[in-house]
Order: sequence, then C-alpha cells, then structure tokens
Amino acid sequence: MPRTKKEIKEKKVKTTKKIKVNKTPKDGVGKTRVRQASQAAEQTSPLLVKSAGEKKRPSARQASKRSPLKVEKKKEGLEKTVADQKEKEEVKEKGIKEKSFIKEKSFIKEKSYFEAVGRRKNAIARVRLAPGEGNLIVNDLSGWDYFKDQLLARQILNKPFLILGRKDSFNTIVKVGGGGKTAQMGAVAHAIARALEKFNPDFRKTLKKEGLLTRDSRMKESKKYGLLGARAKKPSPKR
Repeated sequence: MPRTKKEIKEKKVKTTKKIKVNKTPKDGVGKTRVRQASQAAEQTSPLLVKSAGEKKRPSARQASKRSPLKVEKKKEGLEKTVADQKEKEEVKEKGIKEKSFIKEKSFIKEKSYFEAVGRRKNAIARVRLAPGEGNLIVNDLSGWDYFKDQLLARQILNKPFLILGRKDSFNTIVKVGGGGKTAQMGAVAHAIARALEKFNPDFRKTLKKEGLLTRDSRMKESKKYGLLGARAKKPSPKR
C-alpha cells in the first residue's frame, strides 16, 4: 500500500492512463467496429439462426381467420346471396308480366266505349261513343231537342257517320259548353270524328280527306277602337 504523497499521485496517473486507453476515439472508428462485431455475433448465434425448412407459425388470430370452417361458411353465404338475387329477379319479372296482363284485360274491358274532345271557336265538346242504335244525347237532353235548328244539326252531326257508312250504328253521349249553338255543333262533329278514329284507325284516311279531324282555327276577330266592329267604320259626318 502506498503511503507517501508521491506514490499516491503515481497510482492516480496510472489509472487515468488505463481509462483513456479503454475509451473509443473521437473519429468514430470504434463505433463501426462495435456494430460489425454485434452483427457478426447475431449471425453466428445458434438461437437466431433458423433452418431453411422451418416456416413461421401463424398466430392464433390468423389461424382462426384461415380456418376451413369459416371459409366454407363464407362460400355458403355467397351462394345464398346469389340464389336470393336470382329469386328476386324472377319474382320481379313474373310480377311485371302479371301486371301487364291485368292492364291488357282492364284495357279491353274499358274499351267498350271511346272518348274524345272536340273544339270549335270557344265551344268544347266531350263525346263518349259506343256501339248502339244511333241515339244522341246532348247535356242530358235529346240531341234534336237541344239544337233547335234540326236540319243544320243533322247535317253537321251525321256527317262523320254518313262518310263511313255507319249511320245509326253508334250511341253518342255529349257534354258541350261555351260558344253558340253552331259552334257547339262543330265541336261535337269534331269530337265524333276523333272518337271514330280511336274506334278504328283505318277510318283516319277518309275522315282526314273530308277535314273532320282538323280543328277549325277560325275565330271571331276582335273589335278595334275607333271603329264599330272588327272592320266596320263609322259613317263620316261631313256629307
């Protein structure tokens, strides 16, 4: 054991020198050596080295996910959904066919009569035409009682039937309003022609030639200010 002061100082210097030698230099060369050594140890360690034939064991979650029971269940679910979709499509197609068939039936039932609208000047007539004995009802009255000028009424109203050779073969029910009696007659004739076209589209050519399907666009001309009427002028006072 050193007892003098010189011996104690010499011992301290020796220990400091040893510590400096053990320390790594500041250049960073020691650090790289340490890393290389650690990597080599890892590679050569028997615990970390794995055989080529070994495979990673799946975790519990992965094993549960990849279980054959679950895969089969998924396949069954997909097959069921596909089958359900096919059934729904078939039901829809059947429903559409049934609906169309019902509509056709109802259409056939409703077509025991044919409706049409006719116009002339300010008069509007709604006609319902059905096969019958040639009866005419206008506003809940007999047609020949409603129109006072019977000759003119018979001429105008019977014209569509006479052209087609179908006189006294249809019953007509009319609701008419607006305008005067002659305008109402023209509106009724226009509506009858349209209803006959609906009854049989082959009648269109003959009715079109006679001009019964076209709406008569002639209207009363309005009165002008400063005049007696649409065209009539006042007589000049300087005479």
